[in-house]
Amino acid sequence: VLRDGYERVNGDGSKLAGAIKRLVHAAERKPRDALKKWRDYLAIARSQGLLNALKARELKETLEKIPNRVIKDAYERIVGDGSKVTGVIKRLLHAAHRKPREALKKWRDWV
Repeated sequence: VLRDGYERVNGDGSKLAGAIKRLVHAAERKPRDALKKWRDYLAIARSQGLLNALKARELKETLEKIPNRVIKDAYERIVGDGSKVTGVIKRLLHAAHRKPREALKKWRDWV
């Protein structure tokens, strides 16, 4: 009854003209509705990005609680393919290889 009355009012007394106007109006509204859906999706995606940033911060804070010696030990074992001694030797060689480059950079900054 409500739709019938609405179509008659929109169609100037003609139910058919009212129904056609309603369909045209719905077709005109489609791009606007699609844009609204896209904006809502972007808002949700941004909030998910916010959630991801929050999770990353929590992970960082948790990892910061791990003592440095444990991290250093794990790093040496990874670099040394399971052998801590090999990892320490590789780390020392890498540090020795890096020394001249760092010294040159300090000299350049100083001069």
